[in-house]
Amino acid sequence: MITIEQCRAARGLLGWTQADLAQASGLSKTAINNFEMGRGDVKQTSLEAMRHAFEREQIEFIEGCGVKKQSEKIRVLRGDAAFADLLDDIVASVAKESGAGCTSEVLAMNIDDRFIRRVSPEAVLGYLQRLDQIGGQQRVLCAPGYDSVLGPAKNCRWIDQGSLHLTNMAFLYGGKIAWPLWGEDIILITEGADMYKAEKERFEFVWAHSLSPQELTAPISAKTTAFRRER
Repeated sequence: MITIEQCRAARGLLGWTQADLAQASGLSKTAINNFEMGRGDVKQTSLEAMRHAFEREQIEFIEGCGVKKQSEKIRVLRGDAAFADLLDDIVASVAKESGAGCTSEVLAMNIDDRFIRRVSPEAVLGYLQRLDQIGGQQRVLCAPGYDSVLGPAKNCRWIDQGSLHLTNMAFLYGGKIAWPLWGEDIILITEGADMYKAEKERFEFVWAHSLSPQELTAPISAKTTAFRRER
């Protein structure tokens, strides 16, 4: 999962002290020190926490004992905690933009049971509370029939069944796009102004032609027809 050498090297690349790693990983400084000194057995969950803390800072682990800073603007989140790590990255990115005096909005598209199965209600609640504390805003496009688990109904719309082929699950935030891969606990995060602009236009188009929760039982033929005609 992570070796002593990788841990020390990764801290060196980031200029982190053991205390910095402890704060980022949620572990104690004593636990970090004991690990790097090779004292006693370390729990698998603790190793994963350290590795995830480094990966959130774009540290890539190389086979063997190596590490490097990712130079390309592509990150990969893996494993059971991938979606929870994604929520952490969203909050961190929004906080960074808010700190720079910018208003940041999170756009979540085609949210369905793939997300619901992988993130606990507690993790979602914590995410929403943190997002609210830093003034983050959010809009959510859900698959038809799904209640929004990512915020109030006023910020959610249902995608018309005939328009689902235009969307994949994606999260847009802070100039980034996160794409969960189908059937896998793997999330690709990319950065790029052109890509972000294109996906945001897609989101806004689908949003404009989707239904609010209050319209769920209302006739949708007019909007559906207009949507298909525009495409």
